[in-house]
Amino acid sequence: MLKKILPLSFTLITLLFTYSCTDTDPLQKTAIVITVDGLSFANTISSQPFLNDNNYLKTALDGMQLSSKGLEIVSFNWDRNVSNSDIGIQSLINKLREYYNRAINENKKLIIVSHSWGTFLSFMALASESQGTNPIKCDLFITLSSPIGTAYSSHRSKTEDIINSYVNSWFTKLNYNITSGILPKAKKWINVWAWGDYISGPLKEINPAIQDIQVEGDLYKISPVTRDIITTYVFHRYTQLLPESKDRLLIERIKEEISTAADNSYTPTAPLNLSFIKDTKR
Repeated sequence: MLKKILPLSFTLITLLFTYSCTDTDPLQKTAIVITVDGLSFANTISSQPFLNDNNYLKTALDGMQLSSKGLEIVSFNWDRNVSNSDIGIQSLINKLREYYNRAINENKKLIIVSHSWGTFLSFMALASESQGTNPIKCDLFITLSSPIGTAYSSHRSKTEDIINSYVNSWFTKLNYNITSGILPKAKKWINVWAWGDYISGPLKEINPAIQDIQVEGDLYKISPVTRDIITTYVFHRYTQLLPESKDRLLIERIKEEISTAADNSYTPTAPLNLSFIKDTKR
């Protein structure tokens, strides 16, 4: 009997020793999430950048406690000066390539969450790296209030025309034609926009696979009469996913999408009123 117990004890001790000498963190990272903030008007007009609200998307995702679910959240830092967008795009390409290679080697998902002008940087960086023998393909691409969508907004206003013209001027500067078919590669692409936000719009006309989500609901009932710079500010700020926001419906939706893409189980922290978030039929 003793002869049978001793080998078993030795085996258990060996296993325990081996486990203690390896990474004992029980939470394996399942995905890398890269956040790309929008421009800063203060940084654009000032020679001295104001960095007080840098990394607001990372702060928002940290508030969702995604790191505790095994996600590595990384913020892409740029000076948020729109005049330096070409420099920002090249820097983002380098960062995406670095983390894409890591994701492939470590068998992790790659998720990109961007807001406002950060969606333009992300769009161009991913489109630039979508060709060749080793294209970058993310598992989930989220664009929040993308100015690229102003070109596809119905009943486009003069304000949207101006924004769309500015976007097109950057496309021209970067020698890019959006009708070329050279687009970001993503297994799933979610675009969140609001009719009351002049700096956003649907993107499904670019690629039918894009899931447009229009933010409308009981709190903000926007009509053509009240659609103005104030509603633009309200909705554009709402899509920043601010942790202190009292209305967490969009935050919960984004959390669900990220968790699902990362193959994590998801349990809503509050009942979802999905009438507040409507998938567009465009």
